[in-house]
Amino acid sequence: MQTGQFMMRRLLPALMIILAAGGWILVASQKAGLFGLENGIAVVFTLIAVMMGFIVWCGARIIDCVDASNDRASKTESQQMIQCLTDFNTRIEAHFAARTAQLEAANRKLTNEIYGRNLARAPLRANEESYRFLFECNPLPLYIYDHVSLRFTAVNQAAIRQYGYSREEFLNMSTMEIRAPDEAERFATYHQSKRFGHQAAGHWRHIRKDGKLIDVEIFHYVLTLDGRPKSLVLALDITERLAAERELQRHASRLQILSQQLLNVQEAERSRIARELHDQIGQTLTAAKLGLQSAREAISDPVVSGQLADCVSLTTQVLDQVRSLSLDLRPPLLDELGLAVALECHLKSNANLAGWTIEFSVARVPPKLPTEIATTCFRVAQEALTNVMRHAQACHVSVELRMWEGALHLLVSDDGAGFDLEASRRHALIGKSIGLLSMTERAILVGGQCEIISAPGKGTTVRAVIPLPAGPAAAVSTS
Repeated sequence: MQTGQFMMRRLLPALMIILAAGGWILVASQKAGLFGLENGIAVVFTLIAVMMGFIVWCGARIIDCVDASNDRASKTESQQMIQCLTDFNTRIEAHFAARTAQLEAANRKLTNEIYGRNLARAPLRANEESYRFLFECNPLPLYIYDHVSLRFTAVNQAAIRQYGYSREEFLNMSTMEIRAPDEAERFATYHQSKRFGHQAAGHWRHIRKDGKLIDVEIFHYVLTLDGRPKSLVLALDITERLAAERELQRHASRLQILSQQLLNVQEAERSRIARELHDQIGQTLTAAKLGLQSAREAISDPVVSGQLADCVSLTTQVLDQVRSLSLDLRPPLLDELGLAVALECHLKSNANLAGWTIEFSVARVPPKLPTEIATTCFRVAQEALTNVMRHAQACHVSVELRMWEGALHLLVSDDGAGFDLEASRRHALIGKSIGLLSMTERAILVGGQCEIISAPGKGTTVRAVIPLPAGPAAAVSTS
């Protein structure tokens, strides 16, 4: 409560009481005749003044007490407030000191982390620059495109040269714009099946800026870059290589045709020479032998008769050699009785000369085969048996001829010395030995294949597979 309010509440009632008491005294003294009006007023005012002075003195004392009490309360509150502020300030300073220490520690830690990251990023930046350099300066065409938008995001100089677009044009294009129109559906299907990692996408056709179609072989690597799936693509232009391969195939096809024609001509010439040997020379030698025998019987001179006997023996040997040569050139059994009979007779003939034990088996082989296939199979077996006789020193030889799944299978094996297959192939390539090469080439010319398996001391196996053309023979063989 303020001092003025306190005084008003105390003095006003006292003043009213004093005035009322003064008035009453004045009236009562007049009635009693104690004083006159003037003296009564003087006495009353004197009493009022005394009472007012006493009241003022009491009020002053009260004010002094109130002020003293207020001063003491104010000092106490000030001291308490100062103490509170001091304590608060102490706590604030301690808190700020601790927080400052934490921030300094965090700052040092952050500084160290930033320094460490910068040290770690330095080689990454160097690697990034190296990879960017390798990408940009790679002599092979490379580009990167986004999987969602299919737009190019990077392209190197080799791709710019290959496709004819500028870098700005490339980066404003979609990968669909360089593809042949008829491959759009194929690309959409393939694109949906892509997986992360390296993949070979095979042969595609792309369009250059000038509208020219080029053949490219695609290799791509699917990765995440800048938070999005993208493909790094290597696009090799194989247009010239494919053209060269097609040209090479045409030449190989022509060469194969010429080789087959040459073999046909060779077989025809063999047949003609065999017939000449058998029909002309054989008959002439037979007539000469009969004439010598008749002359020997007609001459009684033992010396001349002995000479004629020697001539007959020599003529017989020559006649046998001519017959053997005729059979080697073109066995008539091959044309008359078929492949199986001709092959069995040839095997037995060689076995008689070399002293082999033999094993011959035939399974589901039709009696009539296409001439080219029968001749090829016989020549492969003939060459294999000739090699066994010349080099193998074998004791046992087996020949298997069977038809299976529309193809003629020939297997010739021996238990001889064997040979180094790679060395023999090298000799064949330089023209020193053409037997192995001849077997392989003959099989290839009729659409088949010939495999030779051998090793020193482990014998030799020749396996030929010759497919039969669709027709009655093939139907019979598979029935």
